[in-house]
Amino acid sequence: MNYFNSKYFINNIYVIQKVIQDSKDKMADFEFINDLNETESLLNIINNKYVLLDFWATWCLPCRNAVKDLVFLQEFYKSNLLILGVALERGQLSQKIQRLQRFLFNKSINYVNFIISDELKPKLKSCYYGIEYLPLTILVNPEKEIIYKKEGGDNFLFEIKNTLDKHINNKK
Repeated sequence: MNYFNSKYFINNIYVIQKVIQDSKDKMADFEFINDLNETESLLNIINNKYVLLDFWATWCLPCRNAVKDLVFLQEFYKSNLLILGVALERGQLSQKIQRLQRFLFNKSINYVNFIISDELKPKLKSCYYGIEYLPLTILVNPEKEIIYKKEGGDNFLFEIKNTLDKHINNKK
C-alpha cells in the first residue's frame, strides 16, 4: 500500500511500535500500525525517495519555527522527497498524542508524523548516534544512506535544498 502519497495520512499520528537498525550509516526502520490496523514497515513503503527525518517536539521553539521550511521542502520536492516528523514528546503516550494532534490541527502540515513511547526512545536515539539537541534533521538517499545530519534549526533549509539539488541532479 502506498499511503504516504495520499492526503488522508497528514493529520494522522502513527505510533512507532518497533525500531530496527541494520547499520549506523543507514536509516533505521520503524514498524507502526497503519490505518487498516496492520503492522507496516516504514522502509517497505517509502518508494525509492529521499527521506527527511525531522526529530522534533511541540515544546521546542526552534522545532516549531522549522515547520514552515519543512512544509515548503515537502511541496517543492514532492516527487522526490518524503518528510517524516518524529515527535519526541514528554509524558504519557495518550497525552503526547493529544498535544501533537492539537499542534497539527493548528498548522498546515503536509507531511507524516510519528510519535514514540518513552520505552523506545533510547533505541531510536542510539540508531542516530544519540539525539542531543532538537530539532535533529537527517536526510537519507533512496539507498537509505545518511547524506546530511544537523542538530538545531539554523539555516537548514538552504543546506538541505543544496544537498537535495546536488544529489537529484547527479542522478539524472
